[in-house]
Amino acid sequence: MGREHPGAFPRPQLVEIGRLFDEGTLQVGVGSTYPLPAAGSAHLRAAQGHVQGEIVLTVVP
Repeated sequence: MGREHPGAFPRPQLVEIGRLFDEGTLQVGVGSTYPLPAAGSAHLRAAQGHVQGEIVLTVVP
């Protein structure tokens, strides 16, 4: 088994978070989306502060 990142959630907690998300109990507010090539702009937006909702990078295959 590989080493886990020191700040990572333990697997049982990730399973629980996934279950809550799947059943709609846990919801994530998306504030803005950026295509992956615009990651720099997304980072600047986050650095400005006062962000409401998550900033999401989208990947197009």
